[in-house]
Amino acid sequence: MLIKKSQELIKLSQRGITLHELAKNIDGFRSREQLISQAVGEIFILNNTLKLFRQHRIIAFDFSSKVETILEMVGNTKVNFQASPEWILDNKNFNGKKFQSEIDSLKNLLKQQLLLAWRNYLLRRLPSTNQDFLDLLSRIDAFKITVKNIKNLSALIKRDEFPRTQEEFDNTEYLIHQLEAAWDSLNASEVSESVLVFLKASASPQGAPLNLLTLEVQDWITKHKVSEELRIRLI
Repeated sequence: MLIKKSQELIKLSQRGITLHELAKNIDGFRSREQLISQAVGEIFILNNTLKLFRQHRIIAFDFSSKVETILEMVGNTKVNFQASPEWILDNKNFNGKKFQSEIDSLKNLLKQQLLLAWRNYLLRRLPSTNQDFLDLLSRIDAFKITVKNIKNLSALIKRDEFPRTQEEFDNTEYLIHQLEAAWDSLNASEVSESVLVFLKASASPQGAPLNLLTLEVQDWITKHKVSEELRIRLI
């Protein structure tokens, strides 16, 4: 009986030591679990954006191999952790700083390339809304509302932040279509084609050539009193 009791006490003692060690290491488990979960979540979102951009032919680069390497490393870490939780506490097996560094490097690369691709995409998609030209037209009653609408729509289109979901991309596309429609409406019956061509040319850095300054254009300029805002080149 005494031997049996002694064996039970030894088992309880050993179990107590194991539980104490696990409790002592629980912060280490939690911090590493949080690090891995956060990293996977961030990479997952960026990878989805990358797929979205490739789908719409916004970006040609393929970073899937780099992403898969990180995800494979995470997968192996989970397998080893499930087999032996203490495994993840050894820096030789899982170096948190090195892991975070690799994640940050991949995140920065993806963000830089996605933002660059997005800006180039907008350059191709957005109409060339010359700011000087818009400022000139904003002085004319017939154009004020349209110009204000163009400026408002342009401000809503994010050039320094790329869309991360299909919904965000669709919203931006809608704004672009609205902007195109507003810009095209300036070619309507509000002014003649010759006046519009002259105004656009005069708003450019080079200015409008004299041959565009027809009698019709001169009459329009005199009527709307905008001569001081125009650039005209002699050659």
